[in-house]
Amino acid sequence: MKKTLILAIVGLFAFVHSASAQFYVGGSFHINSRLADEKSMYVGFSPDLGYTLGDWCFGSVLELAVQDGSAAFRATPYVEYYFWHSGPVSFFVEGGVGLNWDRGFSYNPYVAPGILRPLVRAGAYRPAGV
Repeated sequence: MKKTLILAIVGLFAFVHSASAQFYVGGSFHINSRLADEKSMYVGFSPDLGYTLGDWCFGSVLELAVQDGSAAFRATPYVEYYFWHSGPVSFFVEGGVGLNWDRGFSYNPYVAPGILRPLVRAGAYRPAGV
């Protein structure tokens, strides 16, 4: 049992290393306040965690938000596929499902196109294989 577990871990590590995979972490922090007609305050924290494997990215955005005293939790797992690379510019399509727990449960499936262009050459985030 112990040997099988160790071999499985070593095999998984070798697969991940040979596939040029990389993990990435990002996110945002939001503060929004309206004082005009109705006083409203929104505070949100959204870490983004993902895994890049070749032209594919798998990840999730987790958001914890508080607006006017009520809390909400949202999780948005997504998949990106980079289908065309032209120099430093890469085009991709992203699909995912937004899962919302604020006043009950709801979900929002989506598909969206995107463009990735690093702002700086050295140290810029680029999916493996790009």
